[in-house]
Amino acid sequence: MDIIKHLKLHWDSHQDDIFIIDSFSGLSHTYGDIRTKSMKLSQLLKSKGIRKGDRIAILMSNCIDFAQLYMAAMYMGCVAVPINPQLGVELAKYVIADSGAKLLISDSKMEYAAELAGDIKTIFFDTITELSLFDADAPFQDVLETDELIVVYTSGTTSNPKGVVHTYRSLFSNGIEFTKAMGIGGESRFINILPMAYLGGYYNLLLIPFIAGGSVVLCHAFQAADVLSFWQPIVKHGVNTLWLVPTIIAMLMEFDRGSDGVE
Repeated sequence: MDIIKHLKLHWDSHQDDIFIIDSFSGLSHTYGDIRTKSMKLSQLLKSKGIRKGDRIAILMSNCIDFAQLYMAAMYMGCVAVPINPQLGVELAKYVIADSGAKLLISDSKMEYAAELAGDIKTIFFDTITELSLFDADAPFQDVLETDELIVVYTSGTTSNPKGVVHTYRSLFSNGIEFTKAMGIGGESRFINILPMAYLGGYYNLLLIPFIAGGSVVLCHAFQAADVLSFWQPIVKHGVNTLWLVPTIIAMLMEFDRGSDGVE
């Protein structure tokens, strides 16, 4: 089946299921909740001059707004260009210029967001007041499965970051086959502790739960101190599926001496 048709059916079939549990607010959001908010966001983006195929840079830490912006971009066919806050202002400027982004969406509290605002049209998401004025837009208008979905830049540890382009088909086709092969389904609940500005936090721990019809607990990106309380949100929210990077596993093996993770 065409990926876009699959996505439309997927949203409808999981309308009332829990999709995201926001650990910051404690609130649970269904697929229907996220769809409605994301479609309103797509209308907001259109009101700012963004059209299908345009690239939008997003400079945010992990949060529910970041997730909904990703979905809004997916709905309207504009291309998300996430910027990891740890890149710093000079590399962030490079990513914005290299990607050709037409709009930056950030948080006014983000350390260097104001410096970037001088170079590109900027929306500070935490100051938006007009979102309630928009109606939910019709999703996927003129969007094709071969269209670009996201451009993820590498960390730039040895040179300038390189943009890696992913289409709807490349990510979702892979994700559908992966969830089938691994037996991941609607009962699977993940915890997202990886930066959402990279594929780990976006594809592995947002899109994969979405594709599976499962749910995800959204947390801040993992820091070393979190190893001491690592299992608390997992137990609290009934997480049953973990996707970790080797560094986190190594830290748990070294420092975790509690019994919370035994079961």
